[in-house]
Amino acid sequence: MSAAAEQEDVPVPTNFEFEADRSYAYDVPTTLQTAKFRSWVGYYRGEGVSDVIVPWYVGEMPKRGWALKNIDGQEKRIYFEKGDEYAIVEVSRELDSKIAKYVNVVKVQIRPLGPEDFSVEENISIAKSKTPQLKSGTFSTEEETKTAPAKGTEEDAEKGLIPSSPDSKNPGTTSGENPKKAGAAEGKAQMETEIEKTEEKYGE
Repeated sequence: MSAAAEQEDVPVPTNFEFEADRSYAYDVPTTLQTAKFRSWVGYYRGEGVSDVIVPWYVGEMPKRGWALKNIDGQEKRIYFEKGDEYAIVEVSRELDSKIAKYVNVVKVQIRPLGPEDFSVEENISIAKSKTPQLKSGTFSTEEETKTAPAKGTEEDAEKGLIPSSPDSKNPGTTSGENPKKAGAAEGKAQMETEIEKTEEKYGE
């Protein structure tokens, strides 16, 4: 919180003085110019009839860009809005000990509007405008994977890399055997059988 200066868009009634020692503002801890906002409270003091001060602000504030939203005549409080800010003007009377009489005090607050001040549609629109949009294809949620050779292929069988099992393509052999070697062994056995038969025939 720091000392506050008068605001250009806040009108001041004639013969009213700004109370700098009573006014204050909240500093915004940001270096971004576009992110700054006002949180300001100013006090003004002056004599006169308090009943005319409220109508005076109702007529003067719109000239500074403020739109009238509500008036509380009993509490002498006026509510205005401009852009993403709101202003509350309150009029009261206080005893001034220096002059020993009552004077008029005008308190003006300027603060940023909150989510509760906007409609549901307006809040959704604001949220969408502040949400960063990702370009299509920037990120991938699935990692590319290479498919490993399926187990039990003929190539693995020829290399003897898998356990033997019945081979549907070569009945009578196993997937752990080389079909060519199996055929050669079978032919050799048949030849030996024929030779034995011949020897037996001519050996008698």
